Amino acid sequence: NGLIYAGGRYRLFAQHSAEEPDFKRIGWARWSSDNLLHWDWDGRVIAPDSTGLAYSGSVSVTNDALTAFLTRHAPPLQRQYRLDSDDHGLTWRQHDEVIAA
Repeated sequence: NGLIYAGGRYRLFAQHSAEEPDFKRIGWARWSSDNLLHWDWDGRVIAPDSTGLAYSGSVSVTNDALTAFLTRHAPPLQRQYRLDSDDHGLTWRQHDEVIAA
């Protein structure tokens, strides 16, 4: 879902569903690296919530602040949301407004 450089490290975001392999609780996980060869597992950083599961999207960085756009799936609806992070993607604030439904 995104490879960026922020806070002096590379950050890789990907869909993650280790707890339930059938995509029943899909969210996003993050790995970080100083050199693109050795990666640290940072864990799940965007979890499913009441607005739905966290599916595909993208991450961008501006002045070390991150913005993610992602699709949340809560059957039968799929909606796109914007999230922001000030700590390089460990925690996120989701905006209440739906970008698209």
